[in-house]
Amino acid sequence: MLTPAQLVIIILAVIGLVMGLFILFSLNLKGEADDKACSLSVLSRAGTGSILPGSTQSFIPLKCTTKKICITTPGGKCSDFAGEQGVKTIEIPSNDAAKAAALIEKTNVESRYDCWNLMEQGKLDIFPGTDESLFNVLSGGQWSTKSPTCFICSRIALSDEFRKNTNYFNDVQKNVDFNRYMATNSPEGSQKTYLALFTDDVVKSYGSDYVKADTIIPSQTAYIFTQILTRGSPWSTFWGTTAGTGAFLVLGSKGKALGNPYAAGGTVIVSALSGGIASASLSASQDVSNAICGPLSSKNANLREGCSVVGRYDYNDISKINSQCFKIEGNP
Repeated sequence: MLTPAQLVIIILAVIGLVMGLFILFSLNLKGEADDKACSLSVLSRAGTGSILPGSTQSFIPLKCTTKKICITTPGGKCSDFAGEQGVKTIEIPSNDAAKAAALIEKTNVESRYDCWNLMEQGKLDIFPGTDESLFNVLSGGQWSTKSPTCFICSRIALSDEFRKNTNYFNDVQKNVDFNRYMATNSPEGSQKTYLALFTDDVVKSYGSDYVKADTIIPSQTAYIFTQILTRGSPWSTFWGTTAGTGAFLVLGSKGKALGNPYAAGGTVIVSALSGGIASASLSASQDVSNAICGPLSSKNANLREGCSVVGRYDYNDISKINSQCFKIEGNP
């Protein structure tokens, strides 16, 4: 039981921390890169857990801004970003479907990877709330009615001109294979593939039974970071097992995990949420999410547990995003 004097010290410490951080974040950060400002706010939020986890985090603004990327053939524009500032344009060829597909794959996978790293690979406790307010269950690949907190890391739009060239757009879309790109390409400066990095270096390849699924590219794609707290072990909550550790992949609406939960020796294993195990077959979906579950790090001795996920969404499907995210933070 804390004495009145100890309570006063804790309250003063909280007030001092909040005031200091407000001063810090009210400074003009134009001279710093947006990513650095975002990373600092993420680390600061995790640091507030040293005294009262969850209750003080809402006082620290999440200084993260959604990145906007327009993919277009020469001369095109993305009407989805009309009037918006800070839009990055990536030009794809208008007569080379394979090359255009490769650029779309690169842009999407890099956006997923950047989001994952910007949010410290999902390992930190960064969103406010209690177990009760953020508790959720994963059923059939969908979050239930009580949804977690999210940040929209990036929005990737396709230009009107590109989409209206129906035959060419369809040819490009048929060539896009995000899963294969993750397995055969690496981020700049890394010798590991995206697939290995997203699965704690456990999964090296998809195996001989890999079959490319059809890829549907909406007019605007969003990569969204989600964090959820659980009352106990997220592994027992979601998968009915206590054996899971580390990072893994979730395969679309099938609700299956790929990676460390049941992977061994670099062999790809898929685990259904019911706890059953089946050999890998990735023909089910191109809609892959990467995730990590376990204790969420902060300075607090009593670590909260949960899961962090980066998923790919159709940004225009507002109802689905709202069903996944109880609250969206950051600057859109």
